[in-house]
Amino acid sequence: ASLRTLTLGVCRAGEILFSWEVQGLTCTSKDWIGLYIHNRQYCNKYSAYFLTNGEARGSGSFSRVCEGHYDLRLFLHGDNAVVASTASGCTPACRTNAVVVGTPVAVQACLAGRSVVVSWPTEQASSHPLSDWVGLFSAVTLSNRQFITFKYCTAAGTVALPAPCAPGAYEVRYFKHGSSYAYAGRSDLVVVPNSDHVQVRPSRLTQGQQEFEVAWTLSTAEPSSRDWVGLFCHGVPNGRYLACWYTCKGACEALDDFGHAHGALHVCGDVVQTLAPGNYDLRLFAAARGTYQDLASAFLVVAE
Repeated sequence: ASLRTLTLGVCRAGEILFSWEVQGLTCTSKDWIGLYIHNRQYCNKYSAYFLTNGEARGSGSFSRVCEGHYDLRLFLHGDNAVVASTASGCTPACRTNAVVVGTPVAVQACLAGRSVVVSWPTEQASSHPLSDWVGLFSAVTLSNRQFITFKYCTAAGTVALPAPCAPGAYEVRYFKHGSSYAYAGRSDLVVVPNSDHVQVRPSRLTQGQQEFEVAWTLSTAEPSSRDWVGLFCHGVPNGRYLACWYTCKGACEALDDFGHAHGALHVCGDVVQTLAPGNYDLRLFAAARGTYQDLASAFLVVAE
C-alpha cells in the first residue's frame, strides 16, 4: 500500500503554504510540485514549481502568487502523471477544491433578453477595479483564454455581455487586474434554451386542400435572407425536399426581446393541392448553420 498526500496549509496575501508526504513509493531528486491555474488542462502549463529534493515529506511555499483560483499537483520521478493534488476527484467543470489566493469575487449572471447581465460586489474587486474584466465561457471550456466575449469591469459593479445564440450552458468568470488568467470568481450556470420552432396551421389537411401556414421561430442562429423551410415526406433525408420556401418570402416580424426571429409563410399552389395522402415534415433551416442541418420540424398529415 502507498500513501500520497498533498496538503494545503495557509493562503496569505500572495503566498501559498503547503506540505506533502509520500509513503510506499520511491522518491527521487526529480520529484516536484506544480502550481497551476485551477482546472488547467496540461501538466506542462504550470505557473510555478517546487522541487522536493527527493524528500518523502516536507513543506514549502509559493510566493508572489496573483489573486485567483489554483491547484497544487505532486509529480514523482520527473513524470507528468499526477500522484496527488489539492483538486483530487475534481471533474473538468468542478467549482470546488480550488486553492483560493486573495479575496474571491461573488459573481452573479443571468440571461436577460439578448444579454447576459453580470454583477459583483465592488468591494471584492482589485485595487485597479476598472482593469478587472469578466469573460463569458462555455461551461465545459477549461482554458481561461478561450472566452466567447469579454468586457472590462465598471465602477457600478455590473456589465452586460451579448448572449450567445447557440443553446447550452455558459458561465461568467471574473479576472482581477494582473491575474494572468487565474479567475477570482465564477458565476452559476447560465442556460441558453433552444427555442427554434416550427408550427403548421392547420396541422391536418384534406387531400386537395389549397393552402396552409407555416409559423417559425429562429433562436440559435443569426437570421438570414437565405434561411428556408422545406416540405418533406416524413423521415426522408434533408436533401430530398418536395418544395422549399425562403423565410424572407413570408411575414417576418422584428426580433423579440430575446433576440429570436419570428415569421410566418402562407403556402399555397399546386404543390399543396397535389399532395398525396400521408405524413409530411416541415423543416426549418438556417444558412448560418449549414445547408442541410434542420433546426426544427413540424408534422403535417394529409388525409383522404
